[in-house]
Amino acid sequence: MSKIKYLFVLIIFVVMLIVPISRVSASTKTVELSTTPALDDPIYDGGTKVSDVGVAITAPLNSTTTPIDSEATAHSPKGYTWRVTIPDLCDGAQITGLRVKTNSHAENESPISGVFLLAYDVGTNRMFSHYSVNDGKGEDSNSWVPALTGFATPSIDRGTGDGTTSFPASLGANGQLDGTWDLSSSTVGNQVGIFVEHWITSNTATIQTTIQSVELSYDDSNCPNPSQTIANAVSAAPIVLTTPKESSAMAINAQKETDLSILDPFYEYPNGLVDFSFDTTQTDNEVSLVFVTDKLPSQVVVRKHNPNNKAFFTIPNANISETTYNNQHALKVTYTITDNGDLDLNPAIGKINDPVGLAVQAVAVPNTGLGNY
Repeated sequence: MSKIKYLFVLIIFVVMLIVPISRVSASTKTVELSTTPALDDPIYDGGTKVSDVGVAITAPLNSTTTPIDSEATAHSPKGYTWRVTIPDLCDGAQITGLRVKTNSHAENESPISGVFLLAYDVGTNRMFSHYSVNDGKGEDSNSWVPALTGFATPSIDRGTGDGTTSFPASLGANGQLDGTWDLSSSTVGNQVGIFVEHWITSNTATIQTTIQSVELSYDDSNCPNPSQTIANAVSAAPIVLTTPKESSAMAINAQKETDLSILDPFYEYPNGLVDFSFDTTQTDNEVSLVFVTDKLPSQVVVRKHNPNNKAFFTIPNANISETTYNNQHALKVTYTITDNGDLDLNPAIGKINDPVGLAVQAVAVPNTGLGNY
């Protein structure tokens, strides 16, 4: 059977091998992924499925032909597939690039052997390109289509020079693959197939391939920032919280000032207070809160409540502007919270907690500055 025919068989089966990619965030960045062997996917040509479901990339996954499946014959390729899952990638994100690094080890001799690394757009069943490690004799799939966009260095060399007769017990030959795919013009959405193939021409040959790392580049400029809406605890009018794209695990609770053990001596809270939290990868985090209210910016201030010491203070540099929400008048509050800064009550790095409220002056008081603390 020709290599072209093998490729046709390979494509028929590999298009069934899906790597679901779910949600991430942050504009044009690269993240390292964890891989899980796709035990539910068929491995073509009698290949043996890999094991160790859920092992992360930091504990490399091995796919091996030891021993070769009894159904396999000489010149029969053996394939293995991995699923890659990324948490929190928004639906509007565009995958722009993929990079997969592998290391292959020749356990013994084979006249012509190689390892092929392939990536597929599952939506169109199109192979982006592939990379090969060969036996040093030129059997590197140059005639396959689409053409290679890169070669491995160094290649696996079985050590005999002629690639025909020697079968030492363990050659220990190694070869690395570093496959990089530009997916910016691809139609790929949230699914990519990653496939490793062992091309072996002897029933006694064995190759072991380890996936060392998988990196995905993506652009989330079209992704909306995370947001949640809650009814305020006083009038049930909506409050909308929006946090940075890089944030996750958002939580928001509404409460009345009158439910607090100590009240603010200078201000009242006609919309109540909101206690919100989220996880973040950034030091400085811009948040916004939209309060449906008939108040004007000149009539309100943004006040923070610290339940630990029962104190209230006005948040400096908070911007208050008029807006609408569902055709209702509203005020939008925007300010920046620094992780572990004055406004963050959670001492853990990467976790923000900030109880705040839109406040109006309770009574006419002298301008002593005490209301700022």
